[in-house]
Amino acid sequence: MSDALTDIARDQRRAEARRKWLIALGKYLLGRGTKKAVLEAAEACDSIPRGYWGRQTQLAKRTNKIIQKLKARDPETCLWFWEALHDSFYWFPTLEEYIEELKRHPKAYPKSPNTYIRQWKRENGFFKDEIANFFGEEIVSRIIKCPFCKRFFLKRDEI
Repeated sequence: MSDALTDIARDQRRAEARRKWLIALGKYLLGRGTKKAVLEAAEACDSIPRGYWGRQTQLAKRTNKIIQKLKARDPETCLWFWEALHDSFYWFPTLEEYIEELKRHPKAYPKSPNTYIRQWKRENGFFKDEIANFFGEEIVSRIIKCPFCKRFFLKRDEI
């Protein structure tokens, strides 16, 4: 038995570990990372015990299957990954959106835009448009965002 503060801290550690797993998975899909790094990140997330709200994850068991489905461009898995990225990053920009943000606040970003782009990729791995290119237009054009609940859905074919 543990106290609430310890459990909440575990939840926060698990959320950060899951974010690192998503980064490793995205880098691997884009050819910038290794499968070993993805599995290590999954095991690191799995090693955190239950928390206040969440329970222990089982990412290591599911990672190989998730990779296979993402490489096969399975629409449901692509949607899950897309939504997971949005949930984990709060702001998951395209390269153009990021450059526009840098230009909008020149005093906050005194260095050259390329410096910040390299820093973003080092910390976060990739931009939204890079993942969209990996999925392909057929998948991305079917992903829609509900304006009310902010969740993502797959647009179904008309009957």
